[in-house]
Amino acid sequence: MPTIIKTFRANYPEVNLSLSPMNNAQLNRSLIGREIDLAFARPALRDAEFRTLELGDEPLIAATPDTVATQKPGRITIDELRDQSFILYPEFPATILC
Repeated sequence: MPTIIKTFRANYPEVNLSLSPMNNAQLNRSLIGREIDLAFARPALRDAEFRTLELGDEPLIAATPDTVATQKPGRITIDELRDQSFILYPEFPATILC
C-alpha cells in the first residue's frame, strides 16, 4: 500500500490525496454518498453503485500457540479453531502516513 500511494503521488502531484481510516461499512456509505472517490478494502466491497478491481490476493494467516492441535502441519481448519479466542482487526485501523 505505501508503494502504491507514493507512486500515485509522484505521477499525479496535482491531485489532492487524503487518507482516512475507515471500516468497510464506513467505506461503503462514503462511496455511495460520494464523500470519497476511492477506497482500498478487505474484504471487497460489493454494491451496484460502484465497481471493484482486485489488486491482489493474499493468504489469511492464523497465528496460534503451539498448544493448538492440527491434523496437518502448516494447515488449520475452522473446526480446529472452534474453542479458541480471537484477536481481530480493529474497528478503526491505524493511520499509515506515506
